Amino acid sequence: MFTVENDGCEQVSPVASLIKDNLSWLQANGSPIWKKVDLKLFHDETPERMSQCVSQ
Repeated sequence: MFTVENDGCEQVSPVASLIKDNLSWLQANGSPIWKKVDLKLFHDETPERMSQCVSQ
């Protein structure tokens, strides 16, 4: 998922939260592509590169 600089977070944040909160279910029951998602990779990312929607 990606956003552009001027996107409003009111639409992005709820979707991102649903994915984050249900990632283990998606990995067990969803498309095989979900098994490749590793949110730990984002912990080392610099804040300047992250969307402001991520922290909401």
